[in-house]
Amino acid sequence: MYSATQSNLRSREDISPHTPSQRKDRAAESGVEKTQVPEVVSADTFAALNGGALRAPKLSRKELRRQKSLQACKDLTFFLLSRRMHSRHELHTKLTRKERFDPDIIEEALDRLQELESIDDAEFARQYALSKSQYAYWAPSRIKLGLRTLGVNDADICKGLDALLEAEIDTESSQAGSLLLDAAQYGVDIFTAVTQSSTGQGQHPLVAGGGGKKSSGIANRLVALQLSGEELDDEPASQLVTDDAAVRMVLGQAGTRLIVVLGRGGLQAVDILRADGQGPKLTPFSGELATQLRQFGLVKCIAFGNSTNQLAIGGEDRSLRLLEWPSLRTKWDLRNEFGLKDALRDIDFSPGHKDKVLVTTCEDGTCTLWQTDTGMRITSLSLPADLPRGASFNRAKFSRGAGLHLFTSVNAGGDGYVLRWEQDTQGIVVLTKQAKAHNSPITAFDISPSGRFLGTGTSEGDIARYAPQRFTFWNGRP
Repeated sequence: MYSATQSNLRSREDISPHTPSQRKDRAAESGVEKTQVPEVVSADTFAALNGGALRAPKLSRKELRRQKSLQACKDLTFFLLSRRMHSRHELHTKLTRKERFDPDIIEEALDRLQELESIDDAEFARQYALSKSQYAYWAPSRIKLGLRTLGVNDADICKGLDALLEAEIDTESSQAGSLLLDAAQYGVDIFTAVTQSSTGQGQHPLVAGGGGKKSSGIANRLVALQLSGEELDDEPASQLVTDDAAVRMVLGQAGTRLIVVLGRGGLQAVDILRADGQGPKLTPFSGELATQLRQFGLVKCIAFGNSTNQLAIGGEDRSLRLLEWPSLRTKWDLRNEFGLKDALRDIDFSPGHKDKVLVTTCEDGTCTLWQTDTGMRITSLSLPADLPRGASFNRAKFSRGAGLHLFTSVNAGGDGYVLRWEQDTQGIVVLTKQAKAHNSPITAFDISPSGRFLGTGTSEGDIARYAPQRFTFWNGRP
């Protein structure tokens, strides 16, 4: 019995050695080459080599509870994101209040989802800004405050506002381009000025142009266009045939009066609203006022006061006059005084100073601030030293609203620049920012009535659209 059992045990050993070393020795004796097996292996590896299954690592109860909590946190986060986008801070707040997850669990879950780009504060800011602007009509300042309340950092807020501004600018540029292309149907062959009037019936772009002399064969027209949505109507809202071509226009008195600068000299005043205030109707002034306006000679630039009945006029004869409207009584008249040695290029009132400050640029490249009460010069701005030699001021516009910002265009070395100035606590005007806008001189420069956009243009057809608060440019061609 014993010998049989012993023999049986040896037979099992021969067939199935219990250790890797025995298997290695048996292979060497038989002369058959076997796959080399490490002499020392783990229990799991040895089981796998023999066709067994790997054993899952054992987790403590504490770790199991943690994994379960982490998965529940991620599941709830996915559920919240499926309903709408959230900022990371917003998700953190909801996860803390609803399920009272451990802070470490929440952070780990949000980190993992952020790595998968399921959480993206920059994209959240972009969609939030577009939605609030389009459907709630929020201004950028309110959108910025809302995003900060939701815990979005300033860098991502800037990305969201940039996307909003790009969308608004693209829409405005597309609409403006179509207006200029389609306005020829009204017989306005040459455009010399374009502005807009706000009436009770919506927006009515005003365009003017013509051939000047009657012998040119091109009619001189002032046209108020009619918009239905973003399309021009077949017929204009109103139009006026003038004796001379308009080269500039300026709106005043809340958009109800228009002053037209005529190419061969003089001014023409036009009423825009009907007597009942419903819609535009272009009606020229007549009588003594019309006669007086015709006597102003060649006018280079003109500006209406924003909140006061004042009219500033810069003439080809190097004059700068401030008049009361509509009496045309002269408050003061500067000619060749206080460094006004050349004809004016541009002129604008400061809304932030309640029209008590006036800015002018001259053909000699200077930029000067004036007191409207007295006509005294406040200061002349100095160009920054880092601009190329020969730099000169070209145009100037104040910010709209309560801000005390001034924007100027400067041409230097064949390039066009935009400079932003601010008034400090001591009342001194200081340069705060500057940027290159074009690789050619700036010839057109204006700010929108809302103050949200600033536009520059060159004689080559390049334009730069600019957000004054952000000091950000979008370049291109119309």
